[in-house]
Amino acid sequence: MAMENRAAADLESIVGLPGMLPRIQIPPLPSAPLTPNNIKVDNSVVGSINTGNVRAIDVNLTYLYGAGKDKARDALKALTEAVLNDASISDAQKNELIDQITFLSEQTVAGAKERKPGLIKATFNALTEASRTVSSGRMAGCRTNFKEPIWLILQKAHTATRQPAS
Repeated sequence: MAMENRAAADLESIVGLPGMLPRIQIPPLPSAPLTPNNIKVDNSVVGSINTGNVRAIDVNLTYLYGAGKDKARDALKALTEAVLNDASISDAQKNELIDQITFLSEQTVAGAKERKPGLIKATFNALTEASRTVSSGRMAGCRTNFKEPIWLILQKAHTATRQPAS
C-alpha cells in the first residue's frame, strides 16, 4: 500500500499535477499491551510507568535466562518488581528507578567494549541509596531473598557476564 502511494506521488510529480491521484489510507499499527514474560506488573501501575523500559528489562531478563545467568536475572527481576509494586514510591520516582534498572539490565547483557563502569557504579550507588530510603521496606526487603545484597549480586553477575576482550 505504501509503495502504491509512493508510485502515485512520483507520477504526479513527473506530470506536474500534485494531488490528482487517489491515495490508499494506511491504518496505524495497533500498540501491543504490556505483557512481560518475566516481570509481574500490577495493572494499576501500567499507566503511570514507562512501559518501554519495562519491556527492555523483560527482554534483557530473557537474554540472561538463555545465557544461564540466573542470579543476575533473579536479582533484576526482584528489584524491578519491588519498585513497580511499592505503593509508597511516587510515579516519578518509579520511572527514575526503572530507568536506572533498565540501564543496569542493558549493561549486564552488553559486550565488554560497550560497558560503562563509571555509570554502572553510580547507578548501583543510587539504587542502593533508594533501597534504604523507601518507606514501606518492600524494595529494601527484596534484598533479603538473597544471601547477599542485591547490588552485590548484580555486580558479580555483571563481572561474570563479561566477555574476554579481543
